[in-house]
This record gives sequence, C-alpha cells and structure tokens, in this order.
Amino acid sequence: MKQTHKSENYRLNALADGELDTIESEALIQEIRSNPELQRELCDIHMLKDMVKSAYPADNQPVSGTYGKSRYLGAIAASFLILAIGFFVGNRSASPSLEDSFALSMINATPGKVVLHIGESDNEKFEHALARAEQLLVDYGQKNMQVDIVTSAGGIDLLRNNTSLHIEKVSTMKKNYESLAFVACNNTLARLKKEGKPTDLLAEAQVAPSAVQYVVKRLQQGWSYVAI
Repeated sequence: MKQTHKSENYRLNALADGELDTIESEALIQEIRSNPELQRELCDIHMLKDMVKSAYPADNQPVSGTYGKSRYLGAIAASFLILAIGFFVGNRSASPSLEDSFALSMINATPGKVVLHIGESDNEKFEHALARAEQLLVDYGQKNMQVDIVTSAGGIDLLRNNTSLHIEKVSTMKKNYESLAFVACNNTLARLKKEGKPTDLLAEAQVAPSAVQYVVKRLQQGWSYVAI
C-alpha cells in the first residue's frame, strides 16, 4: 500500500483525536469516501483506538461542543467506511495488521515499559497519572521501568504553562526519574493555536506528531498501555 501523504496523515490523526472542527471534519469525511488509501488509514486508526478501549476500559468521558461533535463525526466516518468497503474481509497489505500488532504487544509486552494516556482535562486524573507513574518508578526502579505520560485533547492541559496546576511536580519528577517522559500531541497543539489559545509547554514536555501514532509505535515495541 502506498504511503499516505504526510499532510493527509496529519489530518486523519487529527480527526481520530477529535482535533478538527465540524466544518473540517465534514470536508475530510467527504474526501475520505472517495479515497481508498485514506479509508484504510482511518480504519486502522479507529481499530487501534477501539482495541485499546476494549482492553483497558477508561472512565466514561463526556463530550460536548465542537470537540464532541468532531469526535462523533470521526466515529461515524469510520463506521460508514468499514461497512461500505468491507474492510474486515477486503484486500489488505502484506504487512502485519494492527490487530496482530496489538495482540502481539498484549501477549509479549515488555516488562517495565508503560504508556499512561490522558485525554481529558481533569486535575484528578492528572494527579492519578503522576502518582501512578511515580509508584511504578519507585517500586521497580528506574533501571527496570520506563514510563511515558502521553497527553492529547484536554489532557494536554497537564503540560501547558498557562493551565497546569502541577508545574513543580512535573519538574521534580523529571529531575528525579530519567526514565520518565512527558509527551504532548501536536494535533492538539495545532488546534489550540488555530483557536488563538496559548500553546507554550513545560520545559519537561516533548512533542509527538500524533498521540495515536505515538501509542501505535509503543504498542508495536511491546509497551503496555493504560488509559487514565
């Protein structure tokens, strides 16, 4: 299968992450319906999200406003495409499927490698994620444990200078634990910038092009995944 153009891949992940507004979502969905490569890419992304959700049930997260509607449109698009093109029984590339990659990561998960994902602006969840990460690093030791705290959508507020209530805690933890990483989704940052909102991050944060892509890579590398 040919590689999807970088800008298209960016938009697909933004749609999956719920980072496009309603107009952008509807326009992209129309484009996807006539492009088989984009159809397969979007289906792969949503399959991963569904499999992760099934394996690690997260708290129920209410959605509202533009963000909620864009996520809803993305889900409709994926469902429509799966039914329309017979995705699960159609032709697939010879490369390993996402189902296989996910199953392999669950069976052969590398001990001591954990991704904690936060997708909601909730200080209680922020505190829980930080406490859980620290507990893992203390209990198993830095040499035996690596933890990535990945933030997307509202979860990125943990790492934004003007919204985080945990600046000192994040700084202290990063200094104390070299094997701890804080990751922000660039799709979310792009949306915030478009809306005219501050996007300055804490010095300890690193940026990934997409939270979905980042999690995919970690799963393929055998990391365990936990949704906070």
